[in-house]
Amino acid sequence: MELLLVIAIIGIMATAGFVSLSSNQTNTKLQAAQREVASVIKLTQSYALQGKVADDKIGHMVTPCGYGFRFIDSTHYEIFYNTWTTGGAGYYTDCTKMNTDFNNRHWKNGTPHSQTMESYQLNNGVTLSVTDQATGMYAEFYFTIPDGNIYDSSGATYGGQTLTFNLSGSTKAIRINPGGSVTENPSHPAP
Repeated sequence: MELLLVIAIIGIMATAGFVSLSSNQTNTKLQAAQREVASVIKLTQSYALQGKVADDKIGHMVTPCGYGFRFIDSTHYEIFYNTWTTGGAGYYTDCTKMNTDFNNRHWKNGTPHSQTMESYQLNNGVTLSVTDQATGMYAEFYFTIPDGNIYDSSGATYGGQTLTFNLSGSTKAIRINPGGSVTENPSHPAP
């Protein structure tokens, strides 16, 4: 009888230890994703404030008009840049003119001036929740050069956004504030 009691106590302790370890691993994976994405957002803003020159991947160095950050889906995200291009109606000849047009302050798929600079992926099964339930869109924002003004996915002035990361029912969040600063584990998340 005593032996059965000892085995039962060991079983309970092992189960509690396993649950605690599993919870700690989930928390660690979420924190890693949270910090990686926060770092890439800060890097994007830094590129804009520096006026970083970019490689257009066909052998030319270009001076972007701004740098953007966007999630493509629930696990893939990237830094992109926009440049002005020459020729044709509707094209701009310098960044000042281009950045004053809200149509150019976000990712423009299928146009010559939006280019992916760096691509990333969330690991360990962590995913990002859709950040705009109404449109089904993931996070996107854009910093202009040289002042680092921040705009949302429509090119409008950025109002801030909370990104929530999920893993096995547990969550962590970061908040991108209107000025572009990033807060990990915001106490009052906003949409």
